[in-house]
Amino acid sequence: MRRLVLILVALVLAGCTPKPPVRERSEPPPPPPAEEASPLAARVNEALRLAGEGAYPEAILQLQKALDEDPRLAEAWYNLGVLYRRIGQSLDAENSLARAVKLEGGRGDYLYAHGAALYDLELWKDAQRQFERSFRADGNLRALFSLGQTLERRGKLEKALGAYREYLRRDPDSVWGRRAAERLEELAVSLDRR
Repeated sequence: MRRLVLILVALVLAGCTPKPPVRERSEPPPPPPAEEASPLAARVNEALRLAGEGAYPEAILQLQKALDEDPRLAEAWYNLGVLYRRIGQSLDAENSLARAVKLEGGRGDYLYAHGAALYDLELWKDAQRQFERSFRADGNLRALFSLGQTLERRGKLEKALGAYREYLRRDPDSVWGRRAAERLEELAVSLDRR
């Protein structure tokens, strides 16, 4: 009997104990205001603002300073490489983009930009590899079209035809789709002459 009383008391007490309040979902805290951003983030943001205004040398300087502080900033290496390409400094662009790819090699946009810098340097085989990786990473159609161009440069016309056909299959109505159709036609004529 005593056991039954203890069980009843335990049940009564369990039902009478206050339950912890149910916490409502709270919204995540808002991001810190711009003035609270770290000095490094502020420097990168300033570089992007300057680049957006076309002030490339000043943007490059800001990115270089940010990378002096933290050379592990893949996004800064990427943006630096893109800016170097815009001002025609292909070797600096390739070096910067190679660093971005080394830090974050799976990003299709980094791989594509690196491939474009390699293409500028006429390093066709390396450019081909990066365009292929970019396309596999995220289905980047620019990489597919650029792959076709690179294969042409390497004299691999049948493979170039394949790249342009695939581009046309995926995006027939865009400006680049029409360019792919033109390249297909021109390459077909070239191959018939052989």
